[in-house]
Formats: sequence, structure tokens, C-alpha cells
Amino acid sequence: MLPRDMVRRCGRNYPDKTAYLCGDRSATWQQMDQRSDRFAVALQALGHRKGDTVSILTFETIEVYEHYFACMKIGAPRVGLNTQYPWPEMLHVLKDSDKPVPGWFRRAAST
Repeated sequence: MLPRDMVRRCGRNYPDKTAYLCGDRSATWQQMDQRSDRFAVALQALGHRKGDTVSILTFETIEVYEHYFACMKIGAPRVGLNTQYPWPEMLHVLKDSDKPVPGWFRRAAST
């Protein structure tokens, strides 16, 4: 089984099991599969294709994993940027990315 198939399989076999917890938010495997499908469609609508390196800058949220699975589903390597990276490092990574995706996810509630 390929890693991109894991979320589909878990969504089918364990639809109501919690996949991720982030602060006071959670997502089931079925939700992760469905959301990452929608995210994959959105990435393709933005012009991302198989083999494109996609960078994203976000806080650590459930959506980070949706993006991870979406990239795997379309065959695009994903590069996650840490909000703690110094700007020179961040710019270096972005220059190596084919099509960066801006982060728009809200910060998780602190626990």
C-alpha cells in the first residue's frame, strides 16, 4: 500500500475513528479522506500537477495533514515550512518550490 492510499483505506475501514486531535478540534478518518480529496481538487485547480513541489506555511493544525494527504493524492511532493524558520531559510525553500501555497489556516487553541 502506498502512503497516499492509507487515508482512503482508513476512511473506509474506520470512518468514525479519530484521526487527528488539535486543541479542541478533531477529525475522523472519513473527514480526513474527504477533506484531502477536496484539497487535492483545489490544488489542481490552482495549477498544481504531479511532480510539482508544493510548499505551505502554516501553524500546526489538522489542515496541515489534509494538505499532506492532498499532495500525496495528486503526486506532488509537499514541503512544509515551519513558522519558526528564519526568513533566509524560508526563502531558500520557497525558491526550490514550483508553486508555493500560502498558509491560511487558523492557529489551534492552546492546550
